[in-house]
Amino acid sequence: MRRKLFWLLTIAGTVWPASAAAGSPSKMETAKVEAVFVSVSRDFAAGVSRSIESRCPAVKIVRTDVVDADASSATSGTPAPRAEPALDGLMLFCGAPPEDRHLMTGLPTILVDCTAPGSATAQFKKAVASAAQCGTRFITARCRPDASEDASAAELKALAEKANLLGVLKRLRNSKLITIQDHDGFNRIDQGVYYQVPTQDYDREYPGMLKDCLGIEIVVVRSGELNRLVAEIPQDAAEKIAKMWTDEATEVKNVKHHDILRAARSYLAQRELLRKYDADAITLETATLTYKAYGSDKMEGFGEVRAAQPLVIMELSKEYIPACCQSHIDCLVTQMIGTYISGGSGFTGDFLNDWAFEPSGDRPENVMIVAHCGAPITPYGHDRLPYLIRDHIHNTAFGPKDTPTGTTIQWPPQEAASIVKFDVYRKQVSAFSGEVLDGNAVYQDFANQICRNKIVIRIDDPANCYMLPSNPNAGAFRQCDQWDRKHRHWGGHQVAFYGNLKPAIQDLAALIGFEVVDGR
Repeated sequence: MRRKLFWLLTIAGTVWPASAAAGSPSKMETAKVEAVFVSVSRDFAAGVSRSIESRCPAVKIVRTDVVDADASSATSGTPAPRAEPALDGLMLFCGAPPEDRHLMTGLPTILVDCTAPGSATAQFKKAVASAAQCGTRFITARCRPDASEDASAAELKALAEKANLLGVLKRLRNSKLITIQDHDGFNRIDQGVYYQVPTQDYDREYPGMLKDCLGIEIVVVRSGELNRLVAEIPQDAAEKIAKMWTDEATEVKNVKHHDILRAARSYLAQRELLRKYDADAITLETATLTYKAYGSDKMEGFGEVRAAQPLVIMELSKEYIPACCQSHIDCLVTQMIGTYISGGSGFTGDFLNDWAFEPSGDRPENVMIVAHCGAPITPYGHDRLPYLIRDHIHNTAFGPKDTPTGTTIQWPPQEAASIVKFDVYRKQVSAFSGEVLDGNAVYQDFANQICRNKIVIRIDDPANCYMLPSNPNAGAFRQCDQWDRKHRHWGGHQVAFYGNLKPAIQDLAALIGFEVVDGR
């Protein structure tokens, strides 16, 4: 119950994670928003402004304007002038339809219905139609001056949730992510492109699209820089981290102290990269740099990093710094967005075929299994889940003397969850809600098969989920080439979050002009 209560508080915008970024404090600035009240009283405007700021610390209303819808304006039809400070969003409280000039600012906008019930509803529909015609990137909310006390509280809470998204967009803007890789491709695994393939148009265009759409800059770091930092890590610093991990872990199995120490050095080196580049998230191309996977064993310079990523992912999650392996940048961006919305950490992983596991009883239907050997331990935005340290699925990658480390955590069941992924290049987001099942209860020997972390989510609307049904004749790793061709670009990885993020994801997509894919 405590976790569910915290989730409600978080999604309402009253919790702003204290350390979800490694960068400077300036990145934690609130979104500067203008509130325009059309044909509503000044007292109402003042009360709503105070309420929004108290409920949503991610937003600061820096300018308030109360206008009469009947007043003529010589500037009608032209963008409203924007004096300093530069604005990050606009909230239009509509007691009557606003002028076009308020719909043509280019700012992400929240249209708030302040009309009375009945015939006045048509006035807000007119405002929505005008916004669509003007090409405004907007979402809608409601806040009625004549609402009952209970209804008013509910409307203000819902409005604060939406206002919080302006803070999320502000936080993304001017943020950075690091990808450690020795090739020039992006999202290569999920795009189905082998690493030997030369740079494509996708690779050349992706960084600019990410910057334009979300304000996120990609910093590419080569393995040589990481390895130099690893070599400079003091022995006592690495020992301190390794001891902390072994003391915290519920168990250590199939790995030795020197294996954990390698991961500790890698963590400290990556933490230094985050500081050096003032970055907010990080991923390492383990598929090539660590395991020589995907046909890369014939390429020079691959297999240069001899430390697995799971313990790094786990430790960074304590600070709510998004991290994943295999340089899944779309997934890392999704983790950033989901963390900034909810306060909890997202889990990037492969899709596993549920038919690869023997059920303990009746086989669960309509489930997705997201799995990787590294996972965050802070999916709620508070508390830490216990973890054990063990061998990675690629446990022979380093030879007989060194074992890559993995982690295993237990995912609390019977809670709402979401599976989300942003495809930046195509300006789409995939979002499905569901419920977490106890994988250890529904499958036999679940923890010891394939990836070391596996979350089982039963999808709420399986009939409209392009990832279902699963194929009993497919391999353990589900392949996207079994889906309808229009959905294959999603690849084999997505991100699992606790809580139903779908409504917030849909709203954020509208504010940035992304298409929501939540059906077949």
